[in-house]
Amino acid sequence: MEIKSKKEIVIFGFKDSMVGQFIEMFKIEQNFSIKYFISINPLPKLDIDLEHQKRPNSKTEFVMNDMIFGKPIYHIGDFISKLKKDKIKHAFVLEENSKVRLKIIELLLDSKIEVLSLIHETSYLGGQNLIEAGTIIFPMCFVGYKTDIKMGSIIEQNSSIGHHNVIGKCCNINPNVTINGFTLIGNLSTIHSSTTIINRIKIGEKCIIGTGSLVVKDCIGQSFYLGSPARKINDISD
Repeated sequence: MEIKSKKEIVIFGFKDSMVGQFIEMFKIEQNFSIKYFISINPLPKLDIDLEHQKRPNSKTEFVMNDMIFGKPIYHIGDFISKLKKDKIKHAFVLEENSKVRLKIIELLLDSKIEVLSLIHETSYLGGQNLIEAGTIIFPMCFVGYKTDIKMGSIIEQNSSIGHHNVIGKCCNINPNVTINGFTLIGNLSTIHSSTTIINRIKIGEKCIIGTGSLVVKDCIGQSFYLGSPARKINDISD
């Protein structure tokens, strides 16, 4: 039997709340070998004991001695040069900031470095879906018939996205979100947990919908909406 070699990859991002979950849920070591992590921002200098005191348990991992999850982490400006020097051809991008995530993905693609997508085995695609580079779909999600997910969007657990929708570039869809049919979520938007969006809604670019909202009307871009029904609370600066 032929043994396939693992892909050597890097991961952009390092927070345990996102990257730690990703590594655990997708059991990434079975298919990939993590070479190192990259942070676009300077690495935090933390009082680890104090950070643990802020949390209900002491399992959260933090950067220590320029290491995280047992691998090196680098703060690099010109990461393309390093990746090419190290002959890295594949990357996952889990940077939480949508604008930063999009910029990283575009630079990687321009440099012919593959931006990987991953869909958890418990999630379901309804058919004729377009899933672009850098899409991450967590467990127990439903993506309906002919719904498209643009590059770099992250769909978290137990979210249901109906038919004929478009989720724009580098959107953050938090857990337990329900999006019904024929809806557009604009680029760089965030839909917080337990939000419901009815049919035929347009969410503008860089929009934030607050937790538990019920969206029954279109939402203009660069705005924060909250409530049931959702109403505009304020503008969001670029």
